[in-house]
Amino acid sequence: MEELVKEIADLKALINRLLLRIEELEGENVDLRRQLNQNSSNSHKPPSSEGYAKKPLIKPAGKKPGGQSGHPGKTLQLVANPDQIHTHRATHCCCCGLALEGEGEVVARRQVFDLPPTRLWVDEHQAIARRCQCGCEQTGQFPADVVAPVQYGPRIHAQSIVLNVDYRLPFSKISQLWTDLIGCSYNPATLANAQTKLYEQLLPIETQIKEQLKSAPVCHFDETGLRVDGGLKWLHLASNELFCS
Repeated sequence: MEELVKEIADLKALINRLLLRIEELEGENVDLRRQLNQNSSNSHKPPSSEGYAKKPLIKPAGKKPGGQSGHPGKTLQLVANPDQIHTHRATHCCCCGLALEGEGEVVARRQVFDLPPTRLWVDEHQAIARRCQCGCEQTGQFPADVVAPVQYGPRIHAQSIVLNVDYRLPFSKISQLWTDLIGCSYNPATLANAQTKLYEQLLPIETQIKEQLKSAPVCHFDETGLRVDGGLKWLHLASNELFCS
């Protein structure tokens, strides 16, 4: 009888220990599920911790593409001073066939908006030598940024940098674009040098912007994922209503 009582007591103790362990495991399960469900939108975790698993934030708007009903819209309007005028005159009468004389009058106007013909614009700089009455000869000086017999100018450099930085076009695509549009061999190394030079020129401004952001009472921080050389990199951003770095 005593052995039976002892066995029952041992079983009750075992059951209590198992119930306690089950309760602990259930608590751990709840905590682990909570951690697994954490992301950058419901916790302090940055978006970079999600890697490629991060889902896109864009949601379908449920609207048809194009202008929406009631939107005023925008369209081209005739301009008063077009860049070029083409006149189209009737040459012969459609009734009798006689040649028409006189200038005639404009009865209708139509305008075509298009890009101007694209080609390289070449500025030539000539250094002129002049001799003084005293016999000394002086030669004019080239502008400081004209350093070679032939070179690309600031406008094509600026547009190439915008295409790369703002529109995310690779160097090779930009080079191919200029080849297709204007037939020039603007190679990637030229663009890399132009970007380096611009970065050096803007370095003092960048330093000022960073100092302004450091002393700002409120500052916004964000990060954006970039794919570089087949891997995931992160661009970190600090900004306020006036500055961005």
